[in-house]
Amino acid sequence: SSEREASGMIRQPSKPSRRDLYVLVSSIVLGVLGIAVIGLAASWSHVIGIVVGVGAVVKGCIGAYFEIRGVVRKKGEKDSWSPHKARSGAAKAKKAVYIIFDILLWFFVVAFLLVHLLGRNPGWTTFPAECTTGVAGGQVLGCTRVAPSPQRNDGMFPPEYPNSVSQVMTAAQDWATSQPRTSVLYSDPQTGFLHLRAVSFLWGFPDDMAIQATCISGGDVTVYAQSQLRVGLGDFDVNLNRVKSFFQHLNTTMPSLPQQTCQ
Repeated sequence: SSEREASGMIRQPSKPSRRDLYVLVSSIVLGVLGIAVIGLAASWSHVIGIVVGVGAVVKGCIGAYFEIRGVVRKKGEKDSWSPHKARSGAAKAKKAVYIIFDILLWFFVVAFLLVHLLGRNPGWTTFPAECTTGVAGGQVLGCTRVAPSPQRNDGMFPPEYPNSVSQVMTAAQDWATSQPRTSVLYSDPQTGFLHLRAVSFLWGFPDDMAIQATCISGGDVTVYAQSQLRVGLGDFDVNLNRVKSFFQHLNTTMPSLPQQTCQ
């Protein structure tokens, strides 16, 4: 056996360096975080987040495999395969690309996790009394409210229609279904309340939208809407445009429906 060992036929573990252990542990952690990102992104129907999570899992598995392989390599075998131990010019260039990709992947994974941790569901079951986020120094930057105590409504007022609450609820849900990355979190047909979550394309920032259909005197129905961000302050008018899109949909849809007395 000593002859076979001397000839390199038997793999002998080499003593891992601190750097080897760091890379191994970081690869495993990246893979685990990637699994978490996949689960969270899937729950929000966020495709970019799922892709980043899969990339983190693949990168973590590959990194862990190479580090384990380096520790148990044959005695005397060179480990030039490792991107962390480059020697030639070409290998150093590949190492630089590998490190940049690694840093970017870690950045995106941590960013996605922070967005999910900070962007918790407010759990609305009734229409909110005011904008609760996106307000700084008395200035509303990330919320649009078309309802009593309006905020950043751009001249919009709650519309009125000669229809029922159920008709408005159906039209609102149809609009939500047509919107990308938008989900219904809570719906109460009896009270005419609807809570939606919309997620941005790239970073997966979540916004909340509340819709309230209420009967008024004369048998008509009026509709309130509020859309606000969960994370940050400014929204580049995303919530304002969302409310405008919703009311445009109602103004197009409601006149084509048979009139019903709201009661």
